[in-house]
Amino acid sequence: MKKKFIKLALVAAMLTGIFAACNKEKNESNSNEDITVVNATNVMNSSSNIATVKALAYPNGEMIASTEYKNDGFKLNLPATVSDNYLHGIYWEEFNYWFTQYVTDKKAKWGTIDFVAYNNAGERMGEFYIVYRSNVSELFVKSMYVYVDRDCTAKGEEMFKYNCTFKKGWNILHLVNDHELTTQKPSEIINLKWNFELDYAKN
Repeated sequence: MKKKFIKLALVAAMLTGIFAACNKEKNESNSNEDITVVNATNVMNSSSNIATVKALAYPNGEMIASTEYKNDGFKLNLPATVSDNYLHGIYWEEFNYWFTQYVTDKKAKWGTIDFVAYNNAGERMGEFYIVYRSNVSELFVKSMYVYVDRDCTAKGEEMFKYNCTFKKGWNILHLVNDHELTTQKPSEIINLKWNFELDYAKN
């Protein structure tokens, strides 16, 4: 069953506790120069049965981009703009209150996507997640792509620490050690790391 995106409490749940520890292989995500190009290489827990990767808008599951999966990775071009049909107001959700009270523009809308794997038969296999676990410190970061329809910020501290500067378009939101939401990639991270998780029913 799909995970509820907009509720902040479940954003953390969606990203927690399901990833294997990172190995030392190079594993990259997009560069800051062009965030619309998702470049995932050396995906952890990869499967030779994966044929296609689709970016599905949440929560309606409509595909906004797709690409071939090969050599334990994929390169996918996200659309520069996203329809309002896929976006939700940041401020209206009561369970998101601790975050949204700090948003500077209460009319701002946002949305996210799931990176979903399919086999050659077109059957869903699982999802890809972005995760980083440090080998030298206690740093643990889980990240997600977020589209925002205008520039805005959310900075403050209540339940979580918030340090978000959103630009109109695609942004990467990081959950750091399960207590800070930020758009600033921690300095220790050189490259984001991708992990494939098989759907529970297929385990």
